[in-house]
Amino acid sequence: MTASRHAASLASPRTVVRRRRQGPNWAAIGLGLLVIVALVGLAVAAWTGRGATAEEAFVLDQVNPIADRSDQVAEDFTAFLADPAREYPNGLNDEIGDWASQARSIADEAKAIEPPDGLSDASGQFKAAMAARATALEMYAETIAAAGEERRMTDVLVSALTDANRDILASDRVYGLFVDDVEQALLDAGVANVEVRRSQYFVAPEVADEAATKRFAAILTGEEVIAGLRDVEILSVAFDPQPVSIDDDVLNIVADGSLTVIVTLRNNGDRTEKSLAVDVAIRTRDGRYIETDRSLVEINDIEPGKSQEVEVRGLRPEPGRSRILVQIGPVPNEEADEDNYQKIEIDYTSTERSDIPRSTSTTTSSLR
Repeated sequence: MTASRHAASLASPRTVVRRRRQGPNWAAIGLGLLVIVALVGLAVAAWTGRGATAEEAFVLDQVNPIADRSDQVAEDFTAFLADPAREYPNGLNDEIGDWASQARSIADEAKAIEPPDGLSDASGQFKAAMAARATALEMYAETIAAAGEERRMTDVLVSALTDANRDILASDRVYGLFVDDVEQALLDAGVANVEVRRSQYFVAPEVADEAATKRFAAILTGEEVIAGLRDVEILSVAFDPQPVSIDDDVLNIVADGSLTVIVTLRNNGDRTEKSLAVDVAIRTRDGRYIETDRSLVEINDIEPGKSQEVEVRGLRPEPGRSRILVQIGPVPNEEADEDNYQKIEIDYTSTERSDIPRSTSTTTSSLR
Protein backbone atom coordinates (compact mmCIF):
# COMPACT_ATOMS: atom_id res chain seq x y z
CA MET A 1 0.00 0.00 0.00
CA THR A 2 1.38 3.25 -1.05
CA ALA A 3 1.72 6.12 1.33
CA SER A 4 -0.98 8.10 -0.41
CA ARG A 5 -3.48 5.24 -0.15
CA HIS A 6 -2.62 4.77 3.51
CA ALA A 7 -3.28 8.40 4.15
CA ALA A 8 -6.58 8.24 2.37
CA SER A 9 -7.56 5.12 4.30
CA LEU A 10 -6.91 6.90 7.62
CA ALA A 11 -9.01 9.82 6.49
CA SER A 12 -11.98 7.61 5.66
CA PRO A 13 -15.03 7.99 7.92
CA ARG A 14 -15.15 4.25 8.48
CA THR A 15 -11.78 4.33 10.19
CA VAL A 16 -12.29 7.47 12.42
CA VAL A 17 -13.01 6.67 16.15
CA ARG A 18 -14.66 9.54 18.08
CA ARG A 19 -14.66 9.59 22.02
CA ARG A 20 -18.17 10.36 23.38
CA ARG A 21 -18.50 12.59 26.53
CA GLN A 22 -19.59 10.60 29.64
CA GLY A 23 -22.79 11.96 31.42
CA PRO A 24 -23.85 11.41 35.12
CA ASN A 25 -24.50 7.84 36.09
CA TRP A 26 -28.02 8.44 37.33
CA ALA A 27 -28.63 4.85 38.05
CA ALA A 28 -25.69 4.67 40.44
CA ILE A 29 -26.65 7.93 42.14
CA GLY A 30 -30.23 6.81 42.60
CA LEU A 31 -29.09 3.54 44.08
CA GLY A 32 -26.81 5.38 46.52
CA LEU A 33 -29.62 7.63 47.67
CA LEU A 34 -31.88 4.67 48.23
CA VAL A 35 -29.21 3.06 50.38
CA ILE A 36 -28.79 6.24 52.48
CA VAL A 37 -32.54 6.62 53.01
CA ALA A 38 -32.79 2.99 54.01
CA LEU A 39 -29.98 3.34 56.53
CA VAL A 40 -31.53 6.49 58.07
CA GLY A 41 -34.87 4.74 58.27
CA LEU A 42 -33.31 1.79 60.03
CA ALA A 43 -31.59 4.13 62.51
CA VAL A 44 -34.80 6.03 63.26
CA ALA A 45 -36.72 2.80 63.66
CA ALA A 46 -34.09 1.48 65.99
CA TRP A 47 -34.19 4.68 68.09
CA THR A 48 -37.96 4.98 68.30
CA GLY A 49 -38.34 1.35 69.05
CA ARG A 50 -35.87 1.37 71.90
CA GLY A 51 -38.63 2.20 74.50
CA ALA A 52 -38.30 4.59 77.47
CA THR A 53 -36.19 3.49 80.39
CA ALA A 54 -37.96 2.66 83.63
CA GLU A 55 -36.48 5.76 85.25
CA GLU A 56 -37.65 8.02 82.42
CA ALA A 57 -41.18 6.60 82.50
CA PHE A 58 -41.25 6.98 86.28
CA VAL A 59 -40.50 10.69 86.00
CA LEU A 60 -42.66 11.58 83.01
CA ASP A 61 -45.70 9.42 83.72
CA GLN A 62 -45.87 9.40 87.51
CA VAL A 63 -43.79 12.06 89.26
CA ASN A 64 -44.20 15.17 87.10
CA PRO A 65 -48.02 15.12 86.79
CA ILE A 66 -48.36 14.85 90.58
CA ALA A 67 -45.78 17.59 91.14
CA ASP A 68 -47.60 19.89 88.72
CA ARG A 69 -50.86 19.48 90.64
CA SER A 70 -49.09 20.12 93.92
CA ASP A 71 -47.55 23.31 92.56
CA GLN A 72 -50.97 24.60 91.50
CA VAL A 73 -52.31 24.18 95.04
CA ALA A 74 -49.13 25.80 96.38
CA GLU A 75 -49.63 28.82 94.12
CA ASP A 76 -53.16 29.42 95.43
CA PHE A 77 -52.17 28.79 99.04
CA THR A 78 -49.13 31.08 99.10
CA ALA A 79 -51.16 33.85 97.42
CA PHE A 80 -53.55 33.54 100.36
CA LEU A 81 -50.66 33.80 102.85
CA ALA A 82 -49.45 36.97 101.14
CA ASP A 83 -52.92 38.58 101.28
CA PRO A 84 -55.08 36.95 103.99
CA ALA A 85 -57.57 39.81 103.87
CA ARG A 86 -58.64 39.06 100.29
CA GLU A 87 -62.24 38.05 99.62
CA TYR A 88 -63.24 34.58 98.40
CA PRO A 89 -66.61 33.96 96.69
CA ASN A 90 -67.38 30.89 98.81
CA GLY A 91 -65.71 32.14 101.98
CA LEU A 92 -62.22 31.53 103.34
CA ASN A 93 -63.05 28.33 105.22
CA ASP A 94 -64.44 26.63 102.12
CA GLU A 95 -61.51 27.82 100.02
CA ILE A 96 -58.76 26.57 102.30
CA GLY A 97 -60.75 23.40 102.96
CA ASP A 98 -60.74 22.76 99.21
CA TRP A 99 -56.95 23.27 99.06
CA ALA A 100 -56.50 20.81 101.91
CA SER A 101 -58.75 18.29 100.14
CA GLN A 102 -56.76 18.64 96.92
CA ALA A 103 -53.48 18.25 98.79
CA ARG A 104 -54.74 15.05 100.44
CA SER A 105 -55.85 13.67 97.06
CA ILE A 106 -52.39 14.43 95.67
CA ALA A 107 -50.75 12.69 98.64
CA ASP A 108 -52.92 9.60 98.07
CA GLU A 109 -51.94 9.56 94.41
CA ALA A 110 -48.27 9.86 95.36
CA LYS A 111 -48.67 6.95 97.75
CA ALA A 112 -49.68 4.72 94.83
CA ILE A 113 -46.67 5.36 92.56
CA GLU A 114 -44.54 2.37 91.56
CA PRO A 115 -40.83 3.25 91.41
CA PRO A 116 -38.32 1.28 89.32
CA ASP A 117 -35.55 -0.73 90.90
CA GLY A 118 -33.10 1.45 92.76
CA LEU A 119 -35.53 4.32 93.40
CA SER A 120 -37.58 2.90 96.27
CA ASP A 121 -35.90 5.13 98.86
CA ALA A 122 -36.26 8.20 96.64
CA SER A 123 -39.93 7.50 96.05
CA GLY A 124 -40.37 7.34 99.81
CA GLN A 125 -39.11 10.92 100.00
CA PHE A 126 -41.59 11.95 97.32
CA LYS A 127 -44.48 10.34 99.19
CA ALA A 128 -43.40 11.87 102.51
CA ALA A 129 -43.20 15.37 101.03
CA MET A 130 -46.70 15.18 99.57
CA ALA A 131 -48.14 13.73 102.77
CA ALA A 132 -46.56 16.50 104.87
CA ARG A 133 -48.07 19.16 102.64
CA ALA A 134 -51.53 17.64 102.94
CA THR A 135 -51.26 17.44 106.73
CA ALA A 136 -50.08 21.05 106.94
CA LEU A 137 -52.97 22.37 104.85
CA GLU A 138 -55.45 20.33 106.88
CA MET A 139 -54.00 21.93 110.01
CA TYR A 140 -54.42 25.37 108.44
CA ALA A 141 -58.06 24.60 107.57
CA GLU A 142 -58.91 23.34 111.06
CA THR A 143 -57.09 26.15 112.87
CA ILE A 144 -58.54 28.94 110.78
CA ALA A 145 -62.04 27.54 111.13
CA ALA A 146 -61.57 27.55 114.91
CA ALA A 147 -60.22 31.11 114.79
CA GLY A 148 -63.41 32.20 113.08
CA GLU A 149 -65.45 30.83 115.97
CA GLU A 150 -63.26 32.22 118.74
CA ARG A 151 -61.71 35.59 117.87
CA ARG A 152 -59.45 35.84 120.93
CA MET A 153 -56.95 33.08 120.24
CA THR A 154 -54.09 34.68 118.33
CA ASP A 155 -51.37 32.96 120.39
CA VAL A 156 -52.93 29.54 119.82
CA LEU A 157 -53.30 30.30 116.14
CA VAL A 158 -49.65 31.36 115.82
CA SER A 159 -48.47 28.16 117.52
CA ALA A 160 -50.54 25.89 115.25
CA LEU A 161 -49.63 27.72 112.05
CA THR A 162 -45.95 27.75 113.00
CA ASP A 163 -46.06 23.95 113.25
CA ALA A 164 -47.81 23.74 109.88
CA ASN A 165 -45.26 26.05 108.25
CA ARG A 166 -42.44 23.97 109.70
CA ASP A 167 -43.93 20.86 108.08
CA ILE A 168 -44.19 22.62 104.71
CA LEU A 169 -40.60 23.85 104.85
CA ALA A 170 -39.47 20.31 105.71
CA SER A 171 -41.47 18.94 102.77
CA ASP A 172 -39.66 21.33 100.43
CA ARG A 173 -36.28 20.12 101.70
CA VAL A 174 -37.25 16.44 101.43
CA TYR A 175 -38.58 16.96 97.91
CA GLY A 176 -35.26 18.55 96.95
CA LEU A 177 -33.42 15.43 98.13
CA PHE A 178 -35.80 13.31 96.07
CA VAL A 179 -35.05 15.29 92.92
CA ASP A 180 -31.30 14.97 93.48
CA ASP A 181 -31.56 11.18 93.79
CA VAL A 182 -33.75 10.79 90.69
CA GLU A 183 -31.54 13.04 88.57
CA GLN A 184 -28.56 10.88 89.53
CA ALA A 185 -30.50 7.73 88.61
CA LEU A 186 -31.35 9.20 85.19
CA LEU A 187 -27.70 10.07 84.66
CA ASP A 188 -26.62 6.54 85.58
CA ALA A 189 -29.18 5.12 83.13
CA GLY A 190 -27.85 7.30 80.31
CA VAL A 191 -31.09 9.28 80.05
CA ALA A 192 -30.70 12.92 79.04
CA ASN A 193 -33.10 15.82 78.51
CA VAL A 194 -35.66 14.58 81.04
CA GLU A 195 -36.65 17.21 83.59
CA VAL A 196 -37.74 16.29 87.10
CA ARG A 197 -40.17 18.93 88.39
CA ARG A 198 -38.75 20.82 91.36
CA SER A 199 -41.99 21.30 93.27
CA GLN A 200 -41.79 23.83 96.12
CA TYR A 201 -44.45 25.41 98.32
CA PHE A 202 -42.48 28.20 99.96
CA VAL A 203 -40.46 29.64 97.09
CA ALA A 204 -40.00 32.68 99.34
CA PRO A 205 -39.46 31.17 102.84
CA GLU A 206 -39.93 34.56 104.51
CA VAL A 207 -43.72 34.18 104.11
CA ALA A 208 -43.49 31.53 106.84
CA ASP A 209 -41.12 33.20 109.29
CA GLU A 210 -42.19 34.11 112.83
CA ALA A 211 -42.98 37.77 112.13
CA ALA A 212 -45.07 36.94 109.05
CA THR A 213 -46.97 34.23 110.92
CA LYS A 214 -47.81 36.56 113.82
CA ARG A 215 -49.02 39.25 111.46
CA PHE A 216 -51.05 36.69 109.50
CA ALA A 217 -52.69 35.42 112.70
CA ALA A 218 -53.47 38.95 113.89
CA ILE A 219 -55.25 39.70 110.63
CA LEU A 220 -57.30 36.50 110.80
CA THR A 221 -58.40 37.11 114.39
CA GLY A 222 -59.33 40.71 113.73
CA GLU A 223 -56.60 42.17 115.94
CA GLU A 224 -55.13 43.73 112.84
CA VAL A 225 -56.67 44.39 109.46
CA ILE A 226 -54.10 45.25 106.83
CA ALA A 227 -54.72 45.78 103.16
CA GLY A 228 -51.83 48.00 102.17
CA LEU A 229 -50.04 51.17 103.20
CA ARG A 230 -51.04 52.78 106.49
CA ASP A 231 -50.24 56.46 106.92
CA VAL A 232 -52.09 59.26 108.72
CA GLU A 233 -51.03 62.82 109.52
CA ILE A 234 -52.12 65.93 111.37
CA LEU A 235 -52.78 68.62 108.78
CA SER A 236 -53.47 71.48 111.19
CA VAL A 237 -54.36 72.46 114.74
CA ALA A 238 -56.55 75.52 115.32
CA PHE A 239 -58.25 77.11 118.34
CA ASP A 240 -61.58 78.64 119.21
CA PRO A 241 -61.37 81.42 120.15
CA GLN A 242 -58.59 82.26 117.78
CA PRO A 243 -55.34 83.71 119.09
CA VAL A 244 -55.33 87.49 119.48
CA SER A 245 -51.65 87.61 118.58
CA ILE A 246 -48.55 85.48 118.04
CA ASP A 247 -45.26 86.34 119.75
CA ASP A 248 -42.21 84.18 118.95
CA ASP A 249 -44.38 81.19 118.01
CA VAL A 250 -46.41 81.55 121.21
CA LEU A 251 -50.16 81.94 120.64
CA ASN A 252 -51.80 84.52 122.89
CA ILE A 253 -55.32 83.30 123.55
CA VAL A 254 -58.01 85.07 125.54
CA ALA A 255 -61.09 82.96 126.26
CA ASP A 256 -64.31 83.64 128.08
CA GLY A 257 -64.73 80.16 129.48
CA SER A 258 -63.19 77.03 127.96
CA LEU A 259 -60.93 76.50 124.97
CA THR A 260 -61.74 74.38 121.90
CA VAL A 261 -58.96 72.65 119.97
CA ILE A 262 -59.75 71.84 116.32
CA VAL A 263 -57.61 69.08 114.81
CA THR A 264 -57.70 68.32 111.08
CA LEU A 265 -56.19 65.00 110.06
CA ARG A 266 -55.91 63.05 106.84
CA ASN A 267 -55.58 59.41 105.83
CA ASN A 268 -52.68 59.19 103.35
CA GLY A 269 -52.77 55.39 103.22
CA ASP A 270 -54.52 53.11 100.76
CA ARG A 271 -56.90 51.45 103.22
CA THR A 272 -59.74 52.73 105.38
CA GLU A 273 -58.77 53.40 108.98
CA LYS A 274 -61.47 51.77 111.08
CA SER A 275 -60.48 53.38 114.37
CA LEU A 276 -58.13 56.25 115.11
CA ALA A 277 -57.44 57.94 118.45
CA VAL A 278 -56.93 61.71 118.75
CA ASP A 279 -55.26 62.66 122.02
CA VAL A 280 -55.19 66.32 123.17
CA ALA A 281 -53.47 67.19 126.44
CA ILE A 282 -52.30 70.29 128.29
CA ARG A 283 -48.86 70.46 129.89
CA THR A 284 -47.92 73.24 132.28
CA ARG A 285 -44.59 75.06 132.26
CA ASP A 286 -43.38 73.02 135.23
CA GLY A 287 -44.02 69.78 133.37
CA ARG A 288 -47.34 68.75 134.92
CA TYR A 289 -50.14 67.31 132.80
CA ILE A 290 -53.61 68.58 133.58
CA GLU A 291 -55.14 65.11 133.47
CA THR A 292 -58.71 66.29 133.95
CA ASP A 293 -58.38 68.31 130.74
CA ARG A 294 -56.93 65.48 128.70
CA SER A 295 -59.34 64.33 125.99
CA LEU A 296 -59.14 61.10 123.96
CA VAL A 297 -61.46 60.92 120.96
CA GLU A 298 -62.08 57.84 118.79
CA ILE A 299 -62.67 58.45 115.07
CA ASN A 300 -64.07 55.74 112.82
CA ASP A 301 -63.91 54.95 109.10
CA ILE A 302 -61.59 57.47 107.47
CA GLU A 303 -61.31 56.45 103.83
CA PRO A 304 -58.03 56.72 101.87
CA GLY A 305 -57.29 60.28 100.77
CA LYS A 306 -60.02 61.76 102.98
CA SER A 307 -59.67 64.31 105.80
CA GLN A 308 -61.61 64.69 109.00
CA GLU A 309 -61.96 67.51 111.50
CA VAL A 310 -62.20 66.84 115.22
CA GLU A 311 -63.25 69.42 117.83
CA VAL A 312 -62.15 68.83 121.40
CA ARG A 313 -64.12 71.22 123.61
CA GLY A 314 -64.03 72.24 127.24
CA LEU A 315 -60.27 72.44 127.70
CA ARG A 316 -59.20 74.81 130.51
CA PRO A 317 -55.51 75.60 130.58
CA GLU A 318 -54.07 77.34 133.63
CA PRO A 319 -53.48 81.08 133.16
CA GLY A 320 -50.10 81.83 131.63
CA ARG A 321 -47.82 79.70 129.49
CA SER A 322 -48.84 76.14 128.63
CA ARG A 323 -48.19 73.61 125.90
CA ILE A 324 -50.97 71.93 123.95
CA LEU A 325 -49.99 68.42 122.88
CA VAL A 326 -51.88 66.75 120.02
CA GLN A 327 -51.26 63.18 118.90
CA ILE A 328 -53.08 60.76 116.62
CA GLY A 329 -52.64 57.01 116.64
CA PRO A 330 -50.64 54.93 117.17
CA VAL A 331 -51.37 53.21 113.85
CA PRO A 332 -50.03 49.64 113.52
CA ASN A 333 -47.38 49.16 110.85
CA GLU A 334 -47.18 52.84 110.01
CA GLU A 335 -43.60 53.48 108.91
CA ALA A 336 -43.54 57.31 109.00
CA ASP A 337 -45.30 58.64 112.10
CA GLU A 338 -43.41 61.87 112.72
CA ASP A 339 -46.39 63.83 111.37
CA ASN A 340 -48.74 62.24 113.91
CA TYR A 341 -47.69 64.64 116.67
CA GLN A 342 -47.78 68.41 117.19
CA LYS A 343 -47.08 70.71 120.10
CA ILE A 344 -48.24 74.32 120.34
CA GLU A 345 -47.11 76.88 122.88
CA ILE A 346 -49.86 79.18 124.20
CA ASP A 347 -50.17 82.03 126.64
CA TYR A 348 -53.67 81.67 128.03
CA THR A 349 -55.86 84.32 129.62
CA SER A 350 -59.30 83.43 130.93
CA THR A 351 -62.06 86.00 131.41
CA GLU A 352 -64.47 83.40 132.81
CA ARG A 353 -66.32 84.09 136.07
CA SER A 354 -65.19 81.69 138.76
CA ASP A 355 -68.74 80.65 139.71
CA ILE A 356 -69.56 79.16 136.25
CA PRO A 357 -69.44 75.30 136.33
CA ARG A 358 -66.85 73.59 134.15
CA SER A 359 -67.69 70.87 131.65
CA THR A 360 -66.10 69.10 128.68
CA SER A 361 -67.50 67.64 125.50
CA THR A 362 -66.29 66.44 122.09
CA THR A 363 -67.76 66.46 118.60
CA THR A 364 -66.56 65.14 115.25
CA SER A 365 -67.42 66.13 111.72
CA SER A 366 -66.34 64.70 108.36
CA LEU A 367 -64.70 66.79 105.66
CA ARG A 368 -64.43 65.98 101.98
